[in-house]
Amino acid sequence: MHEDIVQLFLIASVIPDASEHHPDGKNKRDFLWDAVWRAHRDTLQGRFHLEGYLKQQENEHPNKVAVELHRELSSVQSGIAPSSSALIEGLKGSCEDDVEYGAFQKLVNMTLKYLLILQGFDQSTDGSLSSIDNALSSFPKIDRSLCDCPLDSFVLASLRKELADKTLVDGVAWTSIDEHTYIKIQNAIDAVIRSSYPQCYSRLDYDFIAWTRQKLGTHSSNILELLVEGERR
Repeated sequence: MHEDIVQLFLIASVIPDASEHHPDGKNKRDFLWDAVWRAHRDTLQGRFHLEGYLKQQENEHPNKVAVELHRELSSVQSGIAPSSSALIEGLKGSCEDDVEYGAFQKLVNMTLKYLLILQGFDQSTDGSLSSIDNALSSFPKIDRSLCDCPLDSFVLASLRKELADKTLVDGVAWTSIDEHTYIKIQNAIDAVIRSSYPQCYSRLDYDFIAWTRQKLGTHSSNILELLVEGERR
C-alpha cells in the first residue's frame, strides 16, 4: 500500500480535514488549520462554562481566538514554534473581551499536541519526501520541552492519583482555572515526571500517559513499560 495512503488514514483518524472551516475560505488541505480546529473542537467540550470563549465566534465564522492562533503559528515559517506560555500570553493580548484562561491553555496545548503528532510524519520511511511531507515541511517545528500539558478532566484525575498533596487539584475544573493555579499544576507535573517517568522530558508527555491510561485501562501499565524500554534502547 502506498505510504501516502497510510499516512493520510492515520492523520485523518486523529486530525480530520477542516478545510470547510478555514478562515481564508481555502479549498485545499491546510494541516496547520486542521490541528488548530481539532483543538478548538476539544475546547468546546467545556462550552457550557466558557462564555467568554464562545463570544469570540460570530455566526458561521471560525472562533477569533483559533484564527489568531493559526495566524501566529503560520508566521513562524519553518522555525521552532513558540512555547505554550508565549502563545497563551499572545492570545490573551489579542483578545478585547474576557476569555477564560482554561480555554486559552486548552486551545494552545492541544494544538501543539496535534502538531507534534503531525511532526511524526515529517519524513517518509525511505528518506524521500512524499506529498504529505512536502505539505508539512513549512510547519513550525515543535520542541516538546517548550510544551505544557493540556489540562482537562482526565489529566487532573490522573494527577490526583499521583500527587501526595491532592489539594492542588481537588475541586479544580480546567474551564475555570486561573493562571496561578495552572502554573502550580504544570510545576507539579514536572515533579511527577521526574519521580515516576524519568524517560519523559516534557510536560506534554504526561498528557499521552494520562490518556493512555484512560483509553487502555488495566493494560496501560504494560504498554507504558514497553514505551519506557523502547526509549532506553
